[in-house]
Amino acid sequence: MFPHRIISGGQTGVDRAALDVAMELGIPIGGYLSRGRQDENDDVLPDKYIGMQETETDDVNVRTELNVQESDATLIVSHGELFGGSEYTELMARKHGKPCLHIDFDRHDVDQAVLLVSAWLSETQPRVLNIAGPRASDDPEIYCQVKCVLVGALASDQSPRSEIVEEADPDKRPACPVCGGQLLDIRRKLCCVQCHSIIETCCE
Repeated sequence: MFPHRIISGGQTGVDRAALDVAMELGIPIGGYLSRGRQDENDDVLPDKYIGMQETETDDVNVRTELNVQESDATLIVSHGELFGGSEYTELMARKHGKPCLHIDFDRHDVDQAVLLVSAWLSETQPRVLNIAGPRASDDPEIYCQVKCVLVGALASDQSPRSEIVEEADPDKRPACPVCGGQLLDIRRKLCCVQCHSIIETCCE
């Protein structure tokens, strides 16, 4: 199953979601981050994120290009058109001739994104996947949505289908324990369509 390693720049938002999902699924992580290991809140990236390498500069563009070079392909996720560091990531992917997929949540919902990412990974088969996108301050909702997409695309290489969990009796339908919302079954993982929490199934 691909990828064998997931890397990012360690920033809040998309970068952190990618690392968290990888660790939850037992996929090795890595990536370059700016000197000092600090995110946009001046917090130091926790030591649990092993395998991260600091660059010798505070220039985020340096670690962005290094992560593109280090990987076999890059996935960029956003709401709307790319800007700032995300746009620079796409530019670097083109510069170095690396496959790059942009998922725009303004055009695709989570379920559609899962199918798009799954198909792209099956086609490109990257051993090392770089994942990038907006930081949390630019897009507060992106973290949870990216987690749902990545779990759906990476948790299983079997059925590509995803569907709302159904029961004959509506009162017996499982609900999200966080918010009570409806659950989406994405490749044996349950994801809340309302708050985007990822719920482990009983067989996990």
